[in-house]
Amino acid sequence: MPDVQSEKAQGKSDAPPESGALFRLLVAGNRDAGQVYTAVREIESMAGQTAVQQLTALIRATAAEQTAQFQTGLTAVNARLDAVEKQLGRIWAFLFLLLATLLGTLTTLVTTLLLRG
Repeated sequence: MPDVQSEKAQGKSDAPPESGALFRLLVAGNRDAGQVYTAVREIESMAGQTAVQQLTALIRATAAEQTAQFQTGLTAVNARLDAVEKQLGRIWAFLFLLLATLLGTLTTLVTTLLLRG
């Protein structure tokens, strides 16, 4: 790995390294080093943009999948809550009928005891 500080001291400030095959190919054509450097940076930028696009697509797909799973789970929870609400309604109806029966029975008992006495 080249020492960046020693290269800068020797006057090779920000020149790209000549280790890449693409860079060597471009330099061998007697092109301007600045143009070659720019071309290499453009290729790096395009590769970075492609990676970002792929990651963005992956994130969106994952988010859509998670949203779908959440909606499915939410629908299941809502269905269960509806079922519990129906059961509670039935329980309350039963309790009111039981209370009415109890009050009717008590009224009959009290009336019978008062009429006998």
